[in-house]
Amino acid sequence: MVGTALVTDYRYLFVDVLSNKVVAELPCYGVSLTRQVNKAGNMTATVGMNQAGYSNADVLDSTIPGRTAFYAMRDGHLLWGGPVWTRTYQARGKALSMTGQTWESWPSKFWPTQDLIYVNVEQRNILLDIITNMQSVALQSAGWTLPGTFDVQQSRTVNFFQHEKQSYGDMIDYMLGFDIGFDYMIDPVLDAAGVTQNIVVVGNPTIGAGSGTTGLRFDYPGSITDYWFTENASAGAVKVWGIGSGEGLAMLQSSYTQADLVTLGTYPLLQDVYTNKDVSIQATLDSQTKAYGNSKRVPVTSITIQTDPAQDPIVGSWSLGDQAIVYIEDEGRFPTAPFLGLVRVIGWELQPASSDEKESLKLILVGDDSA
Repeated sequence: MVGTALVTDYRYLFVDVLSNKVVAELPCYGVSLTRQVNKAGNMTATVGMNQAGYSNADVLDSTIPGRTAFYAMRDGHLLWGGPVWTRTYQARGKALSMTGQTWESWPSKFWPTQDLIYVNVEQRNILLDIITNMQSVALQSAGWTLPGTFDVQQSRTVNFFQHEKQSYGDMIDYMLGFDIGFDYMIDPVLDAAGVTQNIVVVGNPTIGAGSGTTGLRFDYPGSITDYWFTENASAGAVKVWGIGSGEGLAMLQSSYTQADLVTLGTYPLLQDVYTNKDVSIQATLDSQTKAYGNSKRVPVTSITIQTDPAQDPIVGSWSLGDQAIVYIEDEGRFPTAPFLGLVRVIGWELQPASSDEKESLKLILVGDDSA
């Protein structure tokens, strides 16, 4: 008896952004999806016109940019969700191509009409209040579900003045920029009634489960089909200068140095500047400058691995932010000993199978020294 290969089932839902109601399910091709912790991921997709069973009018009505969200499901698991921001019709191909971003892009489209003042407030609760203020205006709310209030672990004093015209997205990015910070993302889920829900997930300090819980491991050769190990000194810095509000001699300043690298004397004193003119509190600028400096440790190293999404660990069986073990045997890059590292999956890029390309998945990894 000849075995039959399992076919991965992808479904693409189009949803009204203000009601979360599914308005259409359309066959798409040329799909590419990315997701990241703390940042908006991207989407590209195309739907053909003049298809049997789909009127062109319905296709156009259900893909209107700004009014419609795109959700991608893989084998019944919701992987990606966010607004459609652009669409382009090409006459020769009779096709409608779309781009979008995950829901983390939504707050950047709205501005408050009042000052938001926080004095010694738990930083994660500031995030929740920012989102609550955004959603308090009906036509600004996409119906996100927020967690309950957090116990105080890291207080912040932060002022967001209306006249400074910071979007809600700017405010969220500001809160994510501290040295002792937290993670956040918007997780799309499908409830029992088949309605899309957008869940605000907040880490303390990070999102994701530990490697002991996930059992997540990627090996080369093995589940890793290819990898990219990038080291970038031009993007790094041994010393970072921080610049805050004010001008001239009155300008708020800070600095942070990787002291161990200076002591070792193995790198030149490469430098960079962190600027946030909205910061008027010295402790805030110090914390943000340190966080920026740590992210720039020389050389800035990143690992991207390519895996087969249909092989263990299967995409959808783990979450963004999860810890994983990466083991690489490759004398070309690691001639003296295999690479063994504890990492976090902070992003991915998924391309469903097409007529000329097989399904592919790339994972963006960062080192994680926590146990």
